Amino acid sequence: MTEDERIKAGLILQQKAEDRLDAAEQTNNPKPLAQSLDFADRGLEILQKLSSPPTPQVEAIRRFLWCVRGRARLLEFQIHATSSSLDQAVEDLREANKPIGADDDPVLRARFEEYLIIALLSQGEHYSDCAPLREASRRALNRMECNSAVDLKSSKYRMFNAHCLANLRIGTYTSDRGLVEKTARQLRNFLSRDDLEPLAQDMISKSVIMALFEYAKLKDKKGVFESLLEMSSIYIGEDLPDQHFYFYYRGAIKVELYDLGGDADLLKSGIKDIEAIFAIPDLGLNSRLSGMQVISQAFFRLGKALVSKSHLEKSIGYLDGILKIIGSAEGDRNTMIPRTLTSIASAKHTIGMMEGNPILLEEAEAQYINGLSRVLAESAPALYSQLATGLFLVRYHQKKWEAAVETFARLEYAWSIVMADKKVTSEIHAQRARDMAGSYSRAAYCLLQLGFISEAFFLIDHGRGQSLRAANAFAGTDFSQLDDEVRKRLKERQIDWQQAQRSGDAEECRYRLRLYLDILREAGLDELSRPKTVRDLEGILSSGGVLILIFSADKWVKAVIVSGGAPVFHEVPLAEDAAAKIGTLIHGTPLDDCLGWADSYHHFVGSSNANGPYDPDALACFENWTKVVNAARVTLGGCLMEPIRNELMKIGIKEGSPVVLLPPGELAALPLSNAEVRGNRCFADLWPTSSIPCLDLLRSSSSQQTDLKILVVGPHCPDEEVTDSVLHFAMREREVISRQFSGDHLVTLKGQAGVESVLDSIPRSSIVHFACHGNYNWDNVQNSCVHLPDGTDLSLGALRPTIDSLFNTRLVMLSCCETGISGVSVPPDEFEGILPAFLHCGVRAAIGSLWAVYDDAAMLTSYRFYHEFLDEKGREKCPPSHALAKAASWLRQVTLGELVDLRLLTPEEAVGLVESRFGQIRLRTGYKSKRVGKILKSGRRGPARLDPELRGVMPYTSPVDWGAFVLIGY
Repeated sequence: MTEDERIKAGLILQQKAEDRLDAAEQTNNPKPLAQSLDFADRGLEILQKLSSPPTPQVEAIRRFLWCVRGRARLLEFQIHATSSSLDQAVEDLREANKPIGADDDPVLRARFEEYLIIALLSQGEHYSDCAPLREASRRALNRMECNSAVDLKSSKYRMFNAHCLANLRIGTYTSDRGLVEKTARQLRNFLSRDDLEPLAQDMISKSVIMALFEYAKLKDKKGVFESLLEMSSIYIGEDLPDQHFYFYYRGAIKVELYDLGGDADLLKSGIKDIEAIFAIPDLGLNSRLSGMQVISQAFFRLGKALVSKSHLEKSIGYLDGILKIIGSAEGDRNTMIPRTLTSIASAKHTIGMMEGNPILLEEAEAQYINGLSRVLAESAPALYSQLATGLFLVRYHQKKWEAAVETFARLEYAWSIVMADKKVTSEIHAQRARDMAGSYSRAAYCLLQLGFISEAFFLIDHGRGQSLRAANAFAGTDFSQLDDEVRKRLKERQIDWQQAQRSGDAEECRYRLRLYLDILREAGLDELSRPKTVRDLEGILSSGGVLILIFSADKWVKAVIVSGGAPVFHEVPLAEDAAAKIGTLIHGTPLDDCLGWADSYHHFVGSSNANGPYDPDALACFENWTKVVNAARVTLGGCLMEPIRNELMKIGIKEGSPVVLLPPGELAALPLSNAEVRGNRCFADLWPTSSIPCLDLLRSSSSQQTDLKILVVGPHCPDEEVTDSVLHFAMREREVISRQFSGDHLVTLKGQAGVESVLDSIPRSSIVHFACHGNYNWDNVQNSCVHLPDGTDLSLGALRPTIDSLFNTRLVMLSCCETGISGVSVPPDEFEGILPAFLHCGVRAAIGSLWAVYDDAAMLTSYRFYHEFLDEKGREKCPPSHALAKAASWLRQVTLGELVDLRLLTPEEAVGLVESRFGQIRLRTGYKSKRVGKILKSGRRGPARLDPELRGVMPYTSPVDWGAFVLIGY
């Protein structure tokens, strides 16, 4: 055969291969597909035998043949789901895309690259691998040939869609909610264009549904799911195309909505939608497999909800069916296999726990191990962490403590790979904190079971401070020892961090702080690089106190007491339903219209502020919040603090010994120390209690200052005039503290004192007292603040433990609303708020309120606290936890007569207070009752005095008043 004959034969085989491939694509028929591959192979073989250098025509034929072969392999993968076909398709299409110099046809090159992009997308999805997805995204972006979305031509919709789908998968696999949200927004904006042809509208509209679905999953957006449900239903009808797509997403949306408060009927309806897919003729294999995955998830959720073994077994049946279709040969990197194995293991795990069947737990463990062995953490870290989490949980439930700890290390390793990516976003940091919250607690619990107490504390410290983790680790370090280059880098990172704080982006703050801490670690200054030693713990426990670790995760709670000079731990026996009851207290039960703690609080604050402090409905609102707080005290007492009390008595811990709680942030927002225990007592009455975010902060302060310096920061009060916006009793609070301590010890900041002057004064003060308005920002905790005298805000973001700001303060008393709230708008293990921020800056202890506290109650609590805490010379009489417990006990029993005798209230204020308690709500300003004259008796000499009937009134019996304040630190 001559050279020309070979070229002609190659061209004929190319045309035959294309014709057969077109037939195969229309029918998904394997026979013409095999013929197409045969023609392409023969054509490439003939061209390879050419002896002369290839001409542009030969190169064009060769590239066409490689492209046809790659497309055929891709179709083969779509029909049979074989990984080798997909890998070969990518390699063939890379051959088709090799440049040939000046004679390269740009039109052909664009066409071939489009096929390669599609293959890379399939490869990334098949293996859950971001590398081919990023390549696909980059290639598609180059093919869009524009600098911005405004310049994008509508004819480039295929490349735009491919670019967005690649980014969507990257965001999904890395839990990058920001990238998913951005992609969904880009797709919706493109779809709104009026120059799109029908094919483009159809393609982009489906991608919009996919993107919004993934966004709603990552963000738990019920409203988005409901909108998608309506959108997908519009496209379902007898004569409309792509019915399998819309049935699939409608069913999947219903499954997700069930997790956000739906009922079993919604799940059953979702199952019917997926079953409708299976009835569609000529349904593609991938569509069938996707439907089987969703219907297995629906039966799994039904099984858990109804505690039904039969539904769980149906889920396993569908999953086994998937494995039969795709196979599960060793070495196959198809990530659908490990995902399916994980789902089977999860179902068996659930049945095993329901029945107490150790054999099923062993089977679940084996399935997890099988799945994990098929995934490389380096290429698919998100999937690897999902599998490792399942294996970790089943080993925890099997009480295989050592194996569980080893699995947790693998879980941490997978996330470390994600974090090492330079393109990692703050959204991924937030997702890591959420996903790892419960795992850190369980792993620490496993370490305790193995006797590794200090290592358990280290893990708690590491897990409960993702936002400000170890920020205080350099307190007291002499930074002058660092070389100029390190100090320069620290300063640059500090500026970046401060800019992030000013932007109000809490997640960006976390990311910038991590970069700051990385430099400290490089310099060897991070104390968290080593676990706490037994000697460290001995120093904390030497006073006879105890540490109580409280672990919690989804439907799981544990409490462990660590005591003794040589630390030993004692597990507290808790009721089986303790976790469920505490979960209901925190989150409520939407199906029963039962509000959780935060929602109840929002109702209280919103109602009481709706029409001002004298709204007639305010009393009812106050009474309702009192009921909520009392109910919380009873629940926390019965489920947690009463069992802790019993265990403390059992191991011989004397009443009055200091107790330091280490709760997760979500529980730290609740009145744990004032929980009701046996005999209608408060837990803190028996064992004075403080809380701490992590053990490291108990060592964050230098030695106590010898000379007492009390800094008092007053409320914002222009010209010192009392108006309706001014806290009347906060003004009185300054006077009361002034009477308690001499002028030599006291510094008062008022008038124009702002953030700079306050932060400048704190390091020179032993005690700092704020009597101001306070506010917890539920949307962005970094913006939580105290309102200063000059009207500016001292926000959490301003409390920066950097090389330029370290406090050496014994105590900060925040007699302000909402300053003790933490762990609400952040991942559940996080202990983040204004009080922890002060500790991270070097303060040894801080006191704040768990809710909006009334200024009269705050003033009286402060007075009694200092009365118990310090003597007339400013020396400590007892730890602050003891003083706070005594102050709360005093406030709930004090009478009006005693308050007047102590000159804490005037008789007129006392009478007005009684009226506000039983008619309105509170005395907020210089309000005087019209009935004062009827109740007061005026003597010929001396001040007005109370009627004897009023002297015995106890106005502060509500826990809303006496139980608002909490202490963190020691």
